[in-house]
Amino acid sequence: MARDSEGGYHLSDSMMRSKGKKPMPGKPMSSGMSAKPAGPGMGGGAPGNSAGHTTLHDHGDGTFHTEGADGQREEHPHIGHALMHMAGAHSDGIHHHAHHDGMGGSITSHHHDGMQVHGPHEHGSSDEAADHMKGVMDGQDEAGSEQMTETPNDGDNNLHGL
Repeated sequence: MARDSEGGYHLSDSMMRSKGKKPMPGKPMSSGMSAKPAGPGMGGGAPGNSAGHTTLHDHGDGTFHTEGADGQREEHPHIGHALMHMAGAHSDGIHHHAHHDGMGGSITSHHHDGMQVHGPHEHGSSDEAADHMKGVMDGQDEAGSEQMTETPNDGDNNLHGL
């Protein structure tokens, strides 16, 4: 986790720089994040309950790729898609991620239903995003939701759920 010169924490150096912050004097820039199980006994190696690790790589253009312990590389069009891919690979159940651009724009969400990643979904307000998450967690079919749209995949990037 990156720490700025004022003592604040940021998920990454790029997020810290995007807020106009400088790194702590004498501290090297961080090298990235890795999603790993919390400790021994946190998985049996089966999909959805992995004992392996996944690394997340930022392409610098808003897209990412993940690399699993088995060397498999998967491209992701959005940070939320990558995070839900990793959540589904390392933990059973339904996962949901929402992101607000911080500038009064829309809220983007992704979720993993236990089988694949769905999204991005654009929401016009936090209420719409909350309603979508409630529907996902309650197991409702998302096809009937009027407040969410799924952005189509614009290329063959080996993406799940798009």
